[in-house]
Amino acid sequence: MSRSLIPLLLAAALAPAAAPPARVPLLLDTDIGDDIDDALALAVLLASPRADLRGVTTVQGDAYTRALVTCRLLYVAGRADVPVASGSPPRARPESGKQLSYGLVPSPKRPLKEDAVTFLYRQLKARPGELTVLAIGPLTNVAALFKRHPECRPWVRRLVVMGGALRVGYDGKPPAAAEWNVKCDVAAARAVLGAGVPLVLAPLDVTWDLRLEKKQVRKILEYGSPLTDQLAELFALWKGETPVLFDPLAALWCLDEGLCKLSPLRLRVDDEGRTLVIKGKPNALVATAVRRREVLERFVGLLSPAARSAR
Repeated sequence: MSRSLIPLLLAAALAPAAAPPARVPLLLDTDIGDDIDDALALAVLLASPRADLRGVTTVQGDAYTRALVTCRLLYVAGRADVPVASGSPPRARPESGKQLSYGLVPSPKRPLKEDAVTFLYRQLKARPGELTVLAIGPLTNVAALFKRHPECRPWVRRLVVMGGALRVGYDGKPPAAAEWNVKCDVAAARAVLGAGVPLVLAPLDVTWDLRLEKKQVRKILEYGSPLTDQLAELFALWKGETPVLFDPLAALWCLDEGLCKLSPLRLRVDDEGRTLVIKGKPNALVATAVRRREVLERFVGLLSPAARSAR
């Protein structure tokens, strides 16, 4: 070995290791319990070392039973430390369809006594300007937060929403659909678009084609971790085979902004829940292109890392 190389090799060996990427502190607002993609988005946040999940709130219909679904999943996955707040109080007769029956199995972890809006406000007030709010259900809770506590709007680092459709429907073809999360609460969607907070939108245009193959689903559900075992149970209740990663894309983008191309646009929601692009000052950054293959590989790799199969 050349003597001139020795100092360089020593310097490289003694150089401090590169710092790991900073963790992303965030709050998740979800309508978990219907389509499986909400549970998959939550799983992304639990599996990724970059996600610093500070709490989960639930929205839409029987939000309390949705909170019970979340509590049970968190508890069995070993994340009982993550607080959960419901957007509505418990019902005398809880809903039990689809995945909601999963939440009716008794679990030691229970939702907080405070409601979702109060919880979101308290978290944002404690860490102004630091928290990302990820909303993957109807925007009812978020709109109520801004209405009841308008002073908190500057405290939101950014609001990331899965919702809307600019040019396509659920099949990826025109015309644009009235996307579910927007259509369920049109007034809330309008209020959020006009709230003046930093808003990032992942619409159907970039999510409709993010469908897992059967072999990818099988790899995840047969992985055998506490988290994927619970996903397998939720899949059985969902009764589907190959989910589309609508909500997981928004979760993954929070952790890696390079996964999507964003365009500043001004959006408006019409009375039928369609999301329209109009002239004027942009009120949102909208994902208009996605690195599809990388998103699918990243998702599968998080929930079924190859390292385990090599043990």
